[in-house]
Amino acid sequence: VGEDGAFNELLLAALERLRVCLRQFAPVFFATKEVFVPAHLVSSWYASPVRKIAACAAHLEGRVADEQLAPLVLQEIFALRMAPHLQGPRLHLEEMDLLERFIEALPERWLDPLPAALSPLRDCLGPRAPKNAELSAERAYRLLQKMK
Repeated sequence: VGEDGAFNELLLAALERLRVCLRQFAPVFFATKEVFVPAHLVSSWYASPVRKIAACAAHLEGRVADEQLAPLVLQEIFALRMAPHLQGPRLHLEEMDLLERFIEALPERWLDPLPAALSPLRDCLGPRAPKNAELSAERAYRLLQKMK
């Protein structure tokens, strides 16, 4: 295998390792498409290794084809493992922090057009935001602008 082929194999191995870590640290019950996190651990889940896995995956952007990396980040990490635990980002600053870091890590080309996995996020930040969420309005607006 040539130098380029070996490097590509290494990148694909890194991508598969991220998937293995996701299954290990945040298993999904595929029958229900829910991540198993006991209720008493939900608050600490945001500090879990899954966030580190998402950051590692973001570092592969530009090295691994979008067709392989985007589904991992948007579907396997966000839609299946992060989004189900969001209680109300406009009311919980910790959740807004998490979402800002996540959206900022995404390449802009992944956001135009907005992927289906992020549509519920757009709705909860904008039109379906609670009426008493004025304190987070500016932050939500910036995120929505980035998400187009």
